[in-house]
Amino acid sequence: MTTQSDSAPPTGSADVFQWQARLAGASVALLGGIVLAGWALNIPVLTSGLPGGVTMKANAAFSLVLAGIAVNLCIAPGAGTRALGVCCASLAVATGVCTLVEYLFDTDLHIDQLLITAPARELNASSPGRMSPNTALGLTLAGCALVLQQLSHRVASVVRHVLALLLL
Repeated sequence: MTTQSDSAPPTGSADVFQWQARLAGASVALLGGIVLAGWALNIPVLTSGLPGGVTMKANAAFSLVLAGIAVNLCIAPGAGTRALGVCCASLAVATGVCTLVEYLFDTDLHIDQLLITAPARELNASSPGRMSPNTALGLTLAGCALVLQQLSHRVASVVRHVLALLLL
């Protein structure tokens, strides 16, 4: 049995927003998955979008997959499903925070090449495979907003909105 949300865009305003959030989450997860496939299959255009362009790092792509899945799980019915979404969002936050710690304290936590070894052209860089600080901060803020979305406390609501505004 198919519901309206499975087959077509809904018509009620609350349903439309939920459908848009699901679409955005799926798009983000798909983008991250395409980049991961590019790294795994050694197809550079999938990791950068343009030949010779700056690449999205594998841990950033994996975190995008987690964040996209988290968006869909956090708006789904059922406490268990939402809890799994919080776990996905928390992993994205942890990756972002660890990367920021690496930058702030000029250290290597050995997470940058955990999924994929950086190509030879990047091995001479000071931090091969490391996502940019802006990406790490964005993932941290987005993940925190997703986690806070599950809290019903008024303070959590205010913080969640502030984090969303900071992302813009």
